[in-house]
Amino acid sequence: MNVIDACWRAKLNWVSNRRALADCAVGFGKNTSEGKNGRIYIVTSSSDDPTDPKLGTLRYGVIQTAPLWIVFAKDMVIMLKNEIIMNSYKWGGALYLYYFKDDSRYSM
Repeated sequence: MNVIDACWRAKLNWVSNRRALADCAVGFGKNTSEGKNGRIYIVTSSSDDPTDPKLGTLRYGVIQTAPLWIVFAKDMVIMLKNEIIMNSYKWGGALYLYYFKDDSRYSM
């Protein structure tokens, strides 16, 4: 088990207490705290509209100024129309970003 899972998943109620994950952070984010007590925002749609982000999309969640935990309703692939800039104080679930250019994929 990795360091984070050993800290978080060792607790019997880890599934229902996702906020405990914040106490297990390592590296650069270890001492962050502002987003820890934010409300939960659920991404329910894989659509993306950079000019008018809709409630339920990832882009809508990341531009909010309030602290948020961003979680996903299900596994999804989100094809962004352009870059996405995340405001401060956001905690999230597993999020993998890829940049596609000339049929090559770069992980970010």
